[in-house]
Amino acid sequence: MVVAVVVAAAVVAAEDRFGLGWRGPLAAGILSSLEQLDCLEVIAEQYVHLPTQQQHALKYLSRQIPISLHGVSLGLAGGTPPPQWRVDNLLRAADDLQAETISEHLAFVRAAPVQPDDLASQQALEIGHLAAPPRNRASVEKACENIHNLQRQCHRPLLVENIPSLITPLGSHLEETHWLRHILQQSKAPLLLDLENLYANAVNRGENPAELLCELPLQQVHTVHLSGGAWVDVPCGNLNQRRFLDDHRHDIAPEVFDLLTQLAARAPQNLRVIIERDGNYPTMDKLLEQIAQARTAVALGRQNPQAFNAPSQLGCAAACPSTHAENNRIEYLLAKLFCDAQQCQLFFSNPLDLLKPLKLEHLAAEINTLDYPGLILMARSVAAKNHTQISAQKNPMEIFES
Repeated sequence: MVVAVVVAAAVVAAEDRFGLGWRGPLAAGILSSLEQLDCLEVIAEQYVHLPTQQQHALKYLSRQIPISLHGVSLGLAGGTPPPQWRVDNLLRAADDLQAETISEHLAFVRAAPVQPDDLASQQALEIGHLAAPPRNRASVEKACENIHNLQRQCHRPLLVENIPSLITPLGSHLEETHWLRHILQQSKAPLLLDLENLYANAVNRGENPAELLCELPLQQVHTVHLSGGAWVDVPCGNLNQRRFLDDHRHDIAPEVFDLLTQLAARAPQNLRVIIERDGNYPTMDKLLEQIAQARTAVALGRQNPQAFNAPSQLGCAAACPSTHAENNRIEYLLAKLFCDAQQCQLFFSNPLDLLKPLKLEHLAAEINTLDYPGLILMARSVAAKNHTQISAQKNPMEIFES
């Protein structure tokens, strides 16, 4: 009886909030619909590049509705730290907008040169896209170090977010959920749980997203991201393979709303739910309908609470041969494959030619299990985001076909 009373109180006390990611094309609709939104999320890198007048407008807006700040260019799990000016821009934007929280991704977004021919430039290779680092003990340590360094500077809660990953990176010795748990357990950081990313990774690996959800420390979830994606045909050799791409250009799938209900049933703490849209924008009425669906999904979970046995505390991540230096070399290799079509083609034809100069030939056995269609789609996605030459070809995949 006591347990039932506690659970009921948690349902009644929950003050979940629902909002949108602010985007320029949505600004007018957002301003006319503020009474139907509880909060907004602003991307830091977009804010700092706005004209002064638009920055002032967002500052004014932040006095009317709670705003959270979302970063996309730091790469909290990467071996190459961001330049300080990127951190300063993030912190300045947070102060301007009186942001309740700051969030960033457990990803790498740049890689410092590690080969002699590239060292002369001393410039890190910027991917312009979120990418998964090798999931091993070394990257857990680096992520926690990066999180703590940023936490010391930001003077407000720092949330970390799971990312979509079209491949399992070379050098990975931990499953994704275990890797996330190690980082969350050691850093104590609140989690920004992107349910679309969890769903996309699960279906691309042939796994059950609901089971993966329950492997995470749901008691640390602070904010939820919802978005949409689509199945994409990926030409690979003479075959077409299908992969699910989280592109933020489609409506939220019913399966993702189901995951939100399951989360709300297992996590009694207040949740902030943000819908992200980054293209193919629908009408504001359509977005408000999706917010209403999110409210319904959370309410359904609150009305049907389920006992959640939090995953047991993990010991130290398993010892593995990977080091910080090796992870840096792997990230550099992956960055070149994502950004350079010729390097990608060479890798497909003879991977050892790229592994040996980086002293990674011991990873050759992992090539047999690498998801080549996922690698192709990742390279295409990077090209599209960066508007590089590959995205302008009649068939962008031709360059990767043998």
